[in-house]
Amino acid sequence: MPDNSTGETRELEMKMAWLENQVSELDAVVRGLGDELLTLRREVAELRAAAVRRSEGEPADDEGSLNYEKPPHY
Repeated sequence: MPDNSTGETRELEMKMAWLENQVSELDAVVRGLGDELLTLRREVAELRAAAVRRSEGEPADDEGSLNYEKPPHY
């Protein structure tokens, strides 16, 4: 009876290498999504702060600048 352990070992090594590659790719995707989530959370916080300032009567950032002009239909 021939020894198939060498073939089985080779097959397991190939599967392991493929899985390690998949884990690396998924890790990169998750890290990228985490970075994007942090960016979006910062933007939401900035928008909420701007909304609070506007509701308290402070001009929006663009309204406070010298270049801000209301459209002609106002």
